[in-house]
Amino acid sequence: MSKLAAIVLLTATCTLCCAQQPSTTLKVDVKLVNVFVTVNDEHGRPVGSLKKENFELKEDGREQKIAVFQKESALPLSIVLAIDTSLSTRRDLQLELQSARRFASAILRPVDGLSVFEFSEVVSEIVPFTSDIKRIDHGIDHPRLGAATALYDALYLGAQALESRQGRKVMVVITDGGDTVSKID
Repeated sequence: MSKLAAIVLLTATCTLCCAQQPSTTLKVDVKLVNVFVTVNDEHGRPVGSLKKENFELKEDGREQKIAVFQKESALPLSIVLAIDTSLSTRRDLQLELQSARRFASAILRPVDGLSVFEFSEVVSEIVPFTSDIKRIDHGIDHPRLGAATALYDALYLGAQALESRQGRKVMVVITDGGDTVSKID
């Protein structure tokens, strides 16, 4: 049998097999599906005043009921604030600490929680999650200084601290450079 005849025969066989197989439709019963959206105006600025009534949700052209409508910004925010206190930050440390205090007081709401970590060659959680600004400021104002930078360890431990928290999660790291001594790669 020539190559051309074999290819024609194979193609015809595949076409017949494919034509005989009915299409499969899977049905899945889903109670609730999360749909996240961001709406910006014509200038790229976020629009925050939208309500459930401003949205229409369709699946396969059929309108679906919006069971839960919640602004993401209304959810609690958990923040890990990690501050580099290694030798290389000495010159700018006061600026870092001042920036950390301003950040905490500007962003924190009563429903949120902020945890302060400091890191040099050792990573320490100096303030556990709280919304108490005085407690946060006190922790930030009393850094323990070190020599090297365990940046990856700080990221790892900060992520672990956020793992059990509910709502939105953010890690903010104030540092001047890269890792020098982490045990985590």
